[in-house]
Amino acid sequence: MNKIIEIKNLTFKYPNTESLILDNLSFSVKENSWTTLIGHNGSGKSTIARLLIGLLAAEMDKKDPYFIKIDGMELNEKNIWKIRDKIGIVFQNPDNQFVGSTVEDDVAFGLENKGISRGKMLALVNEALNQVGMAEFNESEPAQLSGGQKQRVAIAGILAVKPKIIILDEATSMLDPEGKKSILNLIKKIKQQYNLTVISITHDLEEVEKSDEVLVLDSGKIVLQDNPDAIFNHAELLQKIGLGLPFGYQLADKLRKKGFLISKNANTQEKLVKEICQLNLKK
Repeated sequence: MNKIIEIKNLTFKYPNTESLILDNLSFSVKENSWTTLIGHNGSGKSTIARLLIGLLAAEMDKKDPYFIKIDGMELNEKNIWKIRDKIGIVFQNPDNQFVGSTVEDDVAFGLENKGISRGKMLALVNEALNQVGMAEFNESEPAQLSGGQKQRVAIAGILAVKPKIIILDEATSMLDPEGKKSILNLIKKIKQQYNLTVISITHDLEEVEKSDEVLVLDSGKIVLQDNPDAIFNHAELLQKIGLGLPFGYQLADKLRKKGFLISKNANTQEKLVKEICQLNLKK
């Protein structure tokens, strides 16, 4: 698979501070994959998202220069707007993203900035709202929506402009469990439909199940990089850097200690329930 994102030798610290947020970071993301970045607060996850879309810029070290490439283009002042056209980002609080007085106006905002004709714009807005199940709310005020509905509208605004990459920056952290599950399932559906690349940034290990690859960050460095099942097998390290283990993992571990034959890959609630049903809890 092609690499749609490449980062090499990226070091970053905020102005007037000495501590590094990112420390010589290098990694790549495969096109059409789902990659999750996890780590405790302050580990550098959200800083990466802002660097990818050019909201932040790192200082260049002449001896060890860094680069960020998006879809084959190096991020710089010359092509930053072309790169931003390829990336959509959903933040933690959707209220900070709303600019329109109605749902329809808000989804149309990005298209208006690109000079799309009104007829085509209305068609794209309608298509995006249908994709996220929010067409019936097109004339509603965003402030009247629930948290999950607001995130669906934010996602519709991204879908309308047809990006190649969607970044979820703690996008489900303010939702209840059902709302979180609904949004993640929606992202999975539209990823497959539009061949999108998804980058999910979170500190919640429950969210990694849908990932193809997981990067674990600690103090600006990647300390683990593997598929979800392999990541969960590093329980001691995950707990050491301040990440709470998923409920399914904790329950599976307790069952194993009681003598039940639960495999190491039964780390999520869904997998654990399936395995328990198959084994019928035989020791």
